[in-house]
Amino acid sequence: MIAVRQGSVSLDFIQGARRPDPARLLTGGSKAKRQVAIASLRAVLNPPVRDLIVASMKSVQAVAEPPHETGDASQ
Repeated sequence: MIAVRQGSVSLDFIQGARRPDPARLLTGGSKAKRQVAIASLRAVLNPPVRDLIVASMKSVQAVAEPPHETGDASQ
């Protein structure tokens, strides 16, 4: 989620506490949500920030996609 507050913008990750964060960019103390402060557009292009975004997108896609059926569809 993109959060716009007075004087700041952040990327909020609803399940951020579960996210691997080797660059230690995520901040916040709530049970699940974490955020990354965005000072400029360049910050979004930073590889560790991009990795967090991609990982979050993949986890959402994994939940949203129905399981693939196996076997012969003509049966």
